[in-house]
Amino acid sequence: MIRNACKKYDKLAFQVGTQQRADSDGGWGLVNAYILIQKGLLGDIQKVTCHIPRSGNRGPWAVAPVPETFDWEMWQGQTPRVEYRVGRAHSEFRYWYEYSGGTLTDWGAHHVDCAMWIIGQNGPGQGPVKFKPILAEHPVPFEKGYPTLDDRHNTCTIFDIECTFANGIVMNITSEGDNGILFEGTKGRIHVGRHRINGAPMEAIKDELDTWITPEDYRAAFKGKNREWLLPNFITCVKEGGMPVSDVFTHVQAVNACHLAAISARLNREVIYDPKTETTGDSESQTFLARQRTAGYDIPDVGGR
Repeated sequence: MIRNACKKYDKLAFQVGTQQRADSDGGWGLVNAYILIQKGLLGDIQKVTCHIPRSGNRGPWAVAPVPETFDWEMWQGQTPRVEYRVGRAHSEFRYWYEYSGGTLTDWGAHHVDCAMWIIGQNGPGQGPVKFKPILAEHPVPFEKGYPTLDDRHNTCTIFDIECTFANGIVMNITSEGDNGILFEGTKGRIHVGRHRINGAPMEAIKDELDTWITPEDYRAAFKGKNREWLLPNFITCVKEGGMPVSDVFTHVQAVNACHLAAISARLNREVIYDPKTETTGDSESQTFLARQRTAGYDIPDVGGR
């Protein structure tokens, strides 16, 4: 629906707040990796590994009185109604499938996004076509993809999800290893984080980066804008038009991949996906792509073009 709204109101600016793509200081490693890999530093990319932290594994929490200053009804929004437990609210929300997908969608929204951006697999109809859980451990028992306990965190804690693209590139999303993204190509490999690029190919060119990366390269990466941090980039697009570097269309592709990885972990089996029709290959996994919203929390459909 957000994507359709952006198509309809295409004169307005809409930015997805993933600072990792847009950060002009902390994101040094990622935007430069984007340019260098596009220019062939690693040759043909064969494999990508997104190393992200494990999800929370806390609880159990007892049912508790709702604090007088906390609107539990409003906080739950469109999600299924449950009794209040301290561990469900505030920053802990990300470790419950009712509200999020654990670090698969939390950190995944950063690293999976940048991985797909860098290898050029985040355009319309692109994205992984197969999700296979090599390892998927949850803190509570599951039945048909749903947790059987409701008093502790339930998202996947330890995982290795193999995601295969139509062009044969394999991307693993794993809870093991140093936080960052490993790119492996026919000319070598590099490990990229928010402040660094490590690896022999980078060492070989570190003294000649100015010949590899130019201001024009940054403008191309930033969709015709100068390289700026997240907020200034958005303000520039409000003033001048155009899309921010963190645009909704490519981010839809990335977050779809994150949620599908979580779905394959929940079901503990392979899930086939068609990114062009945005449907899965079986009726059971398809039911996890949407759910009935609680009355009063509907999203108005503005339509698209």
